[in-house]
Amino acid sequence: AVVSTQSGHYGRESEYVPYWKRLSQEERAKMDERLTLDGSGTFHWRESCLLEEVTMTKEDVATLTDHIIVCVFGDNNAPTVGLRNLLLPLRNSNLPSVEVKKVLLLGKKEYIEKEWKDIDEFQDVYFMEGSPIRREDVISA
Repeated sequence: AVVSTQSGHYGRESEYVPYWKRLSQEERAKMDERLTLDGSGTFHWRESCLLEEVTMTKEDVATLTDHIIVCVFGDNNAPTVGLRNLLLPLRNSNLPSVEVKKVLLLGKKEYIEKEWKDIDEFQDVYFMEGSPIRREDVISA
């Protein structure tokens, strides 16, 4: 596991804890309840959520393993490319839930926000703001 420290307020050092580990038992249970198959049984689904709920920092992403990175090159002026069509086969109900890999979208927040309403119900889809052409961001992902 990767552990880093960040300076807290007033110069205090604090150990970094990934966002899902900061959740209480009750919050984790609530999150697990939201993960299931959609009404038609076609794909792995969760309740709709805000992009901010799945936005990860570089430190959060450092704790991910065995995940899929989707580099999104769009910006606010670019037309949508249909991320839903890319994610549907990765969330197909033919896959046992233990084989569903986490997906990390790497790109500009303004662009992902345009497509988020179409993909906000897919299980284990996360976002990290960055540039797919910046080596540092891709390595972090």
